[in-house]
Amino acid sequence: MGGDVQVVEISAVTKSGLDKLEEALFLQAEMMDLKARIDGPAQAFVVEARLDGQGSTGNSYSQVWHIS
Repeated sequence: MGGDVQVVEISAVTKSGLDKLEEALFLQAEMMDLKARIDGPAQAFVVEARLDGQGSTGNSYSQVWHIS
């Protein structure tokens, strides 16, 4: 598609495209030189988007946990 945002088509129902999503995430992390902390808490963000009667809506969640 172009630009700085990757687009990966996936389906949670059929589980198609999940391997491509994982590959895209690893590629993005490599390009951004991201490193994970192995000695402390990690933080994740999940963005959920959908279309409904109100138009485009989205939710963002964050959760902190310890990696062991």
